[in-house]
Amino acid sequence: MQTVRAACVKLKQKNSTNPIVFITDSNWKTADEHLIHFATETGALFLDGFGDGLCLGMSSNAYNSFNDTELSGRRYSSPPPEEAGGGFY
Repeated sequence: MQTVRAACVKLKQKNSTNPIVFITDSNWKTADEHLIHFATETGALFLDGFGDGLCLGMSSNAYNSFNDTELSGRRYSSPPPEEAGGGFY
């Protein structure tokens, strides 16, 4: 992350107007591990005002191993119940 931050500072010093998109992949197994990985890899830079977007990915094995019944409070691959007002939560 320090190298990416230094690159962002250098681009800012050169008055670059190109958008910066942080791309990170996660190979962890649980949803919470993915969220922690994404937050530590890209979240701090994004919250500090660097970057214009995020692209978060994970391996197909990790994606396919999600079991919605084991996720508490959020769903990543299935729509919510109707009483939730539609949309994903």
